[in-house]
Amino acid sequence: MLWQNLSEAFANLLGARQRTLLALIGIVIGAGSVIAMINIGTIVSEESVRRFRSLGTEIAVLASRGGSDSALTRDDVRELARRIPEIRLAAPLIQAGGEVSLAGAPLRGQVVGTTREFFAINRIRVREGRLVDPLDGFQTFATIGARTAAGGRGDPAVKLGDQLRIGGRGFTVVGILEPVPHNPLVPVNSDFAVFVPIDATRRLTDRVDISEVLLRLNGEPAAGALDAAITELLGTLRPAASVDVRTARQLIEQMQTQMRLYTVLLGAIGSIALIVGGVGVMNVMLVSVTERRQEIGIRMAVGARRRDIRSLFLIESIMLSVIGGLLGSGLGIGVSWLFAGQTGWQFVVAPLAIPLGAGVSVAVGVFFGFYPALMASRLNVVDALRAGT
Repeated sequence: MLWQNLSEAFANLLGARQRTLLALIGIVIGAGSVIAMINIGTIVSEESVRRFRSLGTEIAVLASRGGSDSALTRDDVRELARRIPEIRLAAPLIQAGGEVSLAGAPLRGQVVGTTREFFAINRIRVREGRLVDPLDGFQTFATIGARTAAGGRGDPAVKLGDQLRIGGRGFTVVGILEPVPHNPLVPVNSDFAVFVPIDATRRLTDRVDISEVLLRLNGEPAAGALDAAITELLGTLRPAASVDVRTARQLIEQMQTQMRLYTVLLGAIGSIALIVGGVGVMNVMLVSVTERRQEIGIRMAVGARRRDIRSLFLIESIMLSVIGGLLGSGLGIGVSWLFAGQTGWQFVVAPLAIPLGAGVSVAVGVFFGFYPALMASRLNVVDALRAGT
């Protein structure tokens, strides 16, 4: 019985080729839009996470909360690296602020006091000169990022030995760094930074609290293990300290959550085209019911039940949607493949893309085909038979 209904439904769709083709195009475009949007969102998400992982996931940031009474000291930072096995290196950061200029021309640069560990953690190399060092003490030396050194937009380029004015004081440029990709987890963009010896920040500001501590970890510790170890140690060293720990794993999870929301949004936008295609299916089915009233009357006159008539038209609607959904799946995958090829990103297929696209297509077929099928099943037998006379 089911096979007979499928055969009849297919024959009826072929009998109205032009209308079927137009409705099919709508479903193909709609399903293809949903799958392409979902898949492209997945590709973008995977690429974002891959790039972030390439910068290193063994990095964490310890941020101090509260006032100066709870701030960390350099001794605390050294103890963190010495006594917590999960931590390989620890670099204190003091963001000193202050305007940076060269010969009266302003330069874009964030002034940061730190130690050599910061550059080791971020794998930053020196292009010219040397790094600032705690052994410099209170000396007014500076190592600057590549973009700050390059100037731009009318700003002068910076060379070794130039005198920068930072907060009204002169600092000698002793090193220029190589450009590096910025890690979103790191609170300092090294390309746009002016690094000074950590003790020299006292010449720039009265507040020399350590605002953040950058950590390089030994692998990726289990969730919560690093937080517990730091909390336990600081509870002994500095009970008043209040800190937040941000890890690469946490940031990746946040990025994936956000990208999933964006993917859902893109899929919802693509669904609009699928709804338009569903309206086309309903239009085809309504016209089919009108043209086949006599056929419906004859079927009912020879014993067909209302549910048989309803099933016949509903199967036609679902068949049309399934065929369109399958073709749309191929179209959506092809579009996302072209997108990945043009951007040079890795092509991946979202696990739910094809099932979701095909499932939504079937749902559209049922939703928009149910009313015409119901209308066909409720036709009066006599009126339906008279339609052909």
